[in-house]
Amino acid sequence: MDSPIVKLSQSLRKKLLKFGTPEWFERICISTEEYLRIGVLGAVDVWRNKNPYTIDNYMLNREYDSGVYTCIDMVEIVADIDLSAEVRNDRRVQKLRKLTARHVAFTNDLYSYNKEVPKHANPNNLVYLLMHWKKLSFDESVSEIVKIINSDMESFLQLKKEVLSDERCTSVSLQKYIAGMEHWMSGNIDWSIQTSRYKVNAPAILV
Repeated sequence: MDSPIVKLSQSLRKKLLKFGTPEWFERICISTEEYLRIGVLGAVDVWRNKNPYTIDNYMLNREYDSGVYTCIDMVEIVADIDLSAEVRNDRRVQKLRKLTARHVAFTNDLYSYNKEVPKHANPNNLVYLLMHWKKLSFDESVSEIVKIINSDMESFLQLKKEVLSDERCTSVSLQKYIAGMEHWMSGNIDWSIQTSRYKVNAPAILV
């Protein structure tokens, strides 16, 4: 019990419970554990062994590796809302979460390519994997990812319209929850354009 990580975890738990319900806290613990256990551990193993994911496996893992699900859970606190379990677990709302995670993750892959692949030899990037497995050029890979992102965005907007037209799902809380996802997607692009984090001098080459 004297371990620093245990003390830190206990302190964080007390602070978070001041903002949300125990049910919300349990949900964010689950999404954070999935981020670390499914996403990060898998990605680190791939990077260490230089044994790239297949494209399909990567796209699935990237939803967790991005940490976006935990960020979406924080929307409930930031927007001061409490969704009912029925609405939160609605398959369409869950699909909106999935599309948001994919949008943020794959957009990040575009902006972070030069830093991750040529500079750090990290194969966990969709641009690289399309070049590696499909033998596409850099430009062709980027174009393919843009198509995926745009298709996901179209699906998101259609699904948003569908779910908000359902009389069971027209609450202000759900509107704010979906708006929070939209802010994450647009904010990620704005930040990626402005940050110096990905501005590195590296050629677009394979590892």
